[in-house]
Amino acid sequence: MELKDKMEYIKKCIEHLDMLRKEYGAEKIVHSFLMLTSTLYTLQTAIQALIDAGLRFLAERGRKPPQQYSDIGKMLEEDGVFTEDDSTLFRRIVGFRNIIVHRYLGIDMGLLKRIINEKLYRDIARLALKIIEEAEKRGIDP
Repeated sequence: MELKDKMEYIKKCIEHLDMLRKEYGAEKIVHSFLMLTSTLYTLQTAIQALIDAGLRFLAERGRKPPQQYSDIGKMLEEDGVFTEDDSTLFRRIVGFRNIIVHRYLGIDMGLLKRIINEKLYRDIARLALKIIEEAEKRGIDP
């Protein structure tokens, strides 16, 4: 999948989360198994698309694959795509994805409500856009 396709997918995820937030609010989302699982799956796959975009960018630059997904942000920082703050945020986003995937029963619902209420999920699109814009500047992934 091309970088722009990944961005389109992330945009759809953000729109879905915006709709859930607006229609139901964080409190109802975390207390409804259907909405909760929809929200978590949407977050997980949007984050995975962000990870995949970062991996694609790095591969096109000839960089070795990272040992862990959380290392992608630092590598993008080294390549001038991310700031240090972006790199830290990327690591935190990947960490949350890992919790969704591996410790789904241990998700902090307070944190999830904060992510929903403060629209922190939009950071996924912001970071993906940085990758895509830099790829376009460098002629990567036409």
